[in-house]
Amino acid sequence: QNQIGNDGASTIGTALVKCKLLTNLQFYIYANQIRDNGAQNIGLGLSKCTQLTNLDFRIQQNQIGDDGASTIGTALGNCKLLTNLIFYIGANQIGDNGAQNIGLGLSKCTQLRNLELALG
Repeated sequence: QNQIGNDGASTIGTALVKCKLLTNLQFYIYANQIRDNGAQNIGLGLSKCTQLTNLDFRIQQNQIGDDGASTIGTALGNCKLLTNLIFYIGANQIGDNGAQNIGLGLSKCTQLRNLELALG
């Protein structure tokens, strides 16, 4: 277990912005100390990865609230080529608004064939 916080997560998000040609991504950053700001920057980076077809995204067991979850949800909506998605974001501090925005983002992933979603 690490202790990655907002600063580390934000830098990772900035790096993701430059990975525009990625088609497959396994992103495991669970059980850390990431809050909304760090999650938002990860989401902004992920939103630039529009060529993704396979995404395994595990960011559970952090301290992410509605704002961070909403940005990640919006980012997922930009990944319109996704066919396989594993998305674990449970054990955070996400309420109705964050969950709704995740749902809205997922609704734009119309090419999805396989989805594994853990919000609890």
